[in-house]
Amino acid sequence: EDIFSVMKKYAPEADKLPIKMIIWNDSELLLRIIEERMKRDGIIDIWSEFFCDSVDGMKTKEYLISRILPKPRDLITLVSSALENAINRKHSIIEERDIIDATTKYSSFAYNTLITELQVEYSGIEDFLLNLLGDKAIISEATLVIRMQESGIAKEKTGELLEMLCQMSFLGFEIRPGEFRFCYSSDDYKRYKILAQKLVSDGPEIKRYRIHTAFCAELMIEEY
Repeated sequence: EDIFSVMKKYAPEADKLPIKMIIWNDSELLLRIIEERMKRDGIIDIWSEFFCDSVDGMKTKEYLISRILPKPRDLITLVSSALENAINRKHSIIEERDIIDATTKYSSFAYNTLITELQVEYSGIEDFLLNLLGDKAIISEATLVIRMQESGIAKEKTGELLEMLCQMSFLGFEIRPGEFRFCYSSDDYKRYKILAQKLVSDGPEIKRYRIHTAFCAELMIEEY
């Protein structure tokens, strides 16, 4: 989708391109991927058959969705890791600890994927992310810029990198006091950027972002 959004700029009539966008922001639709992969003859509900009821006080399905970037690959990676944990530990179902441990492993996967996609353009991206270790999930733009410059990222590149981190869902915009939204499409980015700018221009608020939960375990981020 990110490559397509760039190429679309060069199309003479972009509104007439014969495309259909698949956006996985419907959690029920996303979870069906797991249901279709794990269902067996005679099993009606794979969640009660193969999974524990809850994880960390949340329904298991809700917990899984809350820990990932909403993409099929990411959900499959997390659930496959949890299943592997359960098999190795000889559990009869996927238990809470299996899922929590898999979340940590998935977070490392998401982190390394982000670095791979950005390191060609931003050689200091890994140092920047390491500079975020132990920070809080909600972080000001000023702090992010400081962390970037400490990592050797040129001052003129910081605004561009912030945009990329938002477009790639690492950072979510604060669009209303205490309400953060992550971008999962180019349209999301345009809307949330405008709302975030209005928030700081209309009142005393400082510009803030939230680091996505998917990356918190790997960076030892304080979520609340």
